[in-house]
Amino acid sequence: MTSVLTPKKEPRSLAPSPARPAPMLDEISRRTVVVLAVSWIVLNAIGVALEPELPADVAVPGYVVALAWAWLTLAVATGAGLMLRMRFALPASLGGAIVFVAASIACPVSGHHPIGMWWIGQLFCALALVGVSVWALVREHGPADASADTA
Repeated sequence: MTSVLTPKKEPRSLAPSPARPAPMLDEISRRTVVVLAVSWIVLNAIGVALEPELPADVAVPGYVVALAWAWLTLAVATGAGLMLRMRFALPASLGGAIVFVAASIACPVSGHHPIGMWWIGQLFCALALVGVSVWALVREHGPADASADTA
């Protein structure tokens, strides 16, 4: 028995609220997929190509190996998300780009490569990938009607 003074509860809506971030499995636009995919391929290829060959007598520290595995995991997650056009590719891309920056900084800090012009180029590529990843997150975070080129 309900009281006259008890307000009726409205049924909960299953639609996402405008303030809530989009679910990670939502689709992202083709433009974002193409820009991120090309950026990942080109900037990583240039960054890795700039790095000099490792001298045979220098060991790679464990934290550099851990960064490499983290980057590889995030790169695979980014690639899978981009192939499926799913939103989880965006934070994975940003995470991978940040790990790329950290690995670029760790390279001369660990002492297994001397700092040089290659390092400035590699760091620029890593920071550019961070910028593109942030652009994609901001672009795809808006309301669904703001993204006109989803085809």
